[in-house]
Amino acid sequence: MALWPYGPMALWPYGPMALWRYDYNHVRPYSSLGNQTPAEARRTLEILDGNAPGALVQPETDHYQPRGTLL
Repeated sequence: MALWPYGPMALWPYGPMALWRYDYNHVRPYSSLGNQTPAEARRTLEILDGNAPGALVQPETDHYQPRGTLL
């Protein structure tokens, strides 16, 4: 007997993966983020920077040299 008329896959976006995603982003703190959750770290960066569209992106280095170039 199904409680949901559209089948079990209709609930997939709100099922086990959604619970895991919420736990990962809002419950579990990470030492690499200063013992904050990803959501808290993003909020902190938004407050400090005013925005955070690329806040967790690694900065580019200036040490890149194409192959074959010797200095």
